[in-house]
Amino acid sequence: MRRFLKEPLFHFLLFGALIFAVYGWINRDVRAPDEIFISKGQQEHLVNMFSRTWQRPPTPEEYQGLLRDFIREEIAYRESVAMGLDEGDVIIRRRMRQKLELLTDEIVSFAEPQENELQSFLVENPDRFRSEAVMDLRQVYISVDKHGDNAINEATSVLNRLLADPEVDWMSQGDVVQLPALLKDIRTGELGRLFGKQFTDGLAGLDVGVWSGPIRSGYGLHLVAIDRLEAARDPSLAEVRDEVKTEWLEQRRRQATDELYDRMAQKYLIEIESLAGDATG
Repeated sequence: MRRFLKEPLFHFLLFGALIFAVYGWINRDVRAPDEIFISKGQQEHLVNMFSRTWQRPPTPEEYQGLLRDFIREEIAYRESVAMGLDEGDVIIRRRMRQKLELLTDEIVSFAEPQENELQSFLVENPDRFRSEAVMDLRQVYISVDKHGDNAINEATSVLNRLLADPEVDWMSQGDVVQLPALLKDIRTGELGRLFGKQFTDGLAGLDVGVWSGPIRSGYGLHLVAIDRLEAARDPSLAEVRDEVKTEWLEQRRRQATDELYDRMAQKYLIEIESLAGDATG
């Protein structure tokens, strides 16, 4: 037996068996060509990459988006290779996906929308194209930090002075704040960026030409006088046709891309390994 153990052939066979075992262990999760398997390790890598980029873990919705993009990237890679799009390129999977999706974009770009399609799109998406209200506005600030529980009473007292005497120096009223007191030709979107949505919501329905308030913002309380107001309105198609066409084409591109991946995904058995630990009893 000892002599046999010393034979070179035995060592060769033993080494070959070891290689075979290691190869089998490494490739134990190899799937059929029409299967896409997303392992725990791959999912953890996606989460780690997101966390390093955004300095926080992904939300459940963002995590589902990461999985969706990974699956699409894998499908795009396989389909691109099958179509020969990789020939002559030293390229990575993401580039292959871009090349495949570019084909969809080019097909959609040939579709010239009809006027009735653009009109319907405009009617169905009014918020995308509605012009913002524009106004001239004065504001007097009342600090909640300074006046505490008495802030509302202070604001009411200042408001009464402004209403009682139209000639009063309104800029000398209230408290100091690093915000403009007089704003001309300002749109509601810009107002929202300066004062916050709570403030712009509070302007709705106020009479033009008189002091009103107090209105709250993230800074405190404000008394406001709207001196001029051009209300928001829905434009005609002729006014915003280029913008509507751009948005319409973009929506068609997204829909075409989704449909493309939905059709191609039917060719694959997609399995996502559970991240939950094995139950122990």
